[in-house]
Amino acid sequence: MRVRGGPSRPGTTMPGARGAHASSAGGASPERAGAPTIRPTPTNPPRFWPLSLAFRDPRIECLFIADNNQRAVGPVRALGALCIALVVLLAVFDLVTGSPAATALLPGRLLGIAAVAGALALSRSPTVVRWGQLVLAGFFIALNGGLYLSVQSYGSQVLAMIPAFIMALAMTLVLPALLFRYALPIAAVATLAYAERMVIFMPGVTCTIPILFLVSTLLVLAFGAYASERGRREAWATRRALAKEMARGRCGSGSTPDPSSPA
Repeated sequence: MRVRGGPSRPGTTMPGARGAHASSAGGASPERAGAPTIRPTPTNPPRFWPLSLAFRDPRIECLFIADNNQRAVGPVRALGALCIALVVLLAVFDLVTGSPAATALLPGRLLGIAAVAGALALSRSPTVVRWGQLVLAGFFIALNGGLYLSVQSYGSQVLAMIPAFIMALAMTLVLPALLFRYALPIAAVATLAYAERMVIFMPGVTCTIPILFLVSTLLVLAFGAYASERGRREAWATRRALAKEMARGRCGSGSTPDPSSPA
């Protein structure tokens, strides 16, 4: 008579043991269960130059710029709307308090609002987004240049225009749209130009502290812009490398990537 819990014959396994073995094997090695695996790759994430932050591969740099321009549309519109709101609030405040800057700076403020509103309207064009770096660089050059030239007409209000100078510097550097290698030269030249205006139109007043304030603001904003773009580039390169590895895993262990595609 055969006993149920006795030793089984060679080559056979109990149903419970077979299920446990299969589950443990499936948990330890997903590859045996048929699941795709992400295999290591000899390629590294794309590298970029430490100062300009440009990727060393021009093809990858073009891809990053295209993606950056598309992602920057939302922040550009938000900051443009905020800039218009702040200029309007400053104009209303000067009118309510009876400041002499209210009427003196009104034409310049209206021109600035019109320029920002025009830039917001252009942001809806795919062509403008494609050439976003040149468009933004030209816009910020015109913005800072307009403030510089306006001091010629409103020289007595040069101190009252310092908030506008700082706002223009912040828009040039902080906005995650214009690349750091373009934004920093524009902001640096604008800061020197503002300092020169102060020296000329404030001959009887010590302008050392306002100039130091502007330079300090430039350094802080430039450091933030550099760190922000560096982080965006590292995150973008990591996502790209991970996507390529996942694609390789889905294609199977025997597939090889296209050597012509950028790493």
